[in-house]
Amino acid sequence: LHPFRAAEPGTQERFRREIQLARRISHASICRIYDFYAAEVSFLTMEKLEGETLQQRLKGGPLGEDAALGIVRDLCG
Repeated sequence: LHPFRAAEPGTQERFRREIQLARRISHASICRIYDFYAAEVSFLTMEKLEGETLQQRLKGGPLGEDAALGIVRDLCG
């Protein structure tokens, strides 16, 4: 969270509320968020997931239609 944004009234409390709500969601395609910390630098702690990022996947060039549709289906799920 950018320090300027973190200093805005209510921003940190909003993040804390959203994290509380997000903790109620459990799905294989959703990364778990554990907590929000506000100090000199504000940050989230979240689950570490293994696997390939979309950026890594795209380094080999554009995806074919089947591969792209597979990713879209996963996102929609």
